[in-house]
Amino acid sequence: FCGNDLFKSVYGEGSCAFVLESRESALGRNAKIYAELLSFESSMNIGAFDSQNTDGTGLESTLLKALKNANLKACDIDFAVFAPMGNACDLKLKDICEKYFGHAAKVCTSLKTGYMQSGSSLNALSLLLCALEAKSSAFGANALNKDFANIAVFASPRTFNNYAMV
Repeated sequence: FCGNDLFKSVYGEGSCAFVLESRESALGRNAKIYAELLSFESSMNIGAFDSQNTDGTGLESTLLKALKNANLKACDIDFAVFAPMGNACDLKLKDICEKYFGHAAKVCTSLKTGYMQSGSSLNALSLLLCALEAKSSAFGANALNKDFANIAVFASPRTFNNYAMV
């Protein structure tokens, strides 16, 4: 725990993982392909461990690099996936989501533990991919009438890390 347990959080690692393989390998074994990773970017905002890391410039830069490397613009994104934690750090997620993805459907969840914003956003992504595969009506006809959906996943916990994947 940190000092006076300022944030009332359990500090510990959690996990969420996706198995990645090349498209050729997956097609070669007739595997069901749920998604294709076009770009991944990460960065760090170094600051005091007990700070809230509310400055969104690192996350914004990371997100824009991921979009650029995927040859996409923010307006191409159909779903914005993130994981609010119920603290001041959420403001940068909200601001970036409104600035770049006001048009997109929002998908989020939170596991509410120390570093789990990253794991929570990957969990939300897995639920979205399953829902799209099942042609769930929860996401509206526009997303279901496409052969694919462009999805941006981003996270920036209060512990300095930023990541975005498209």
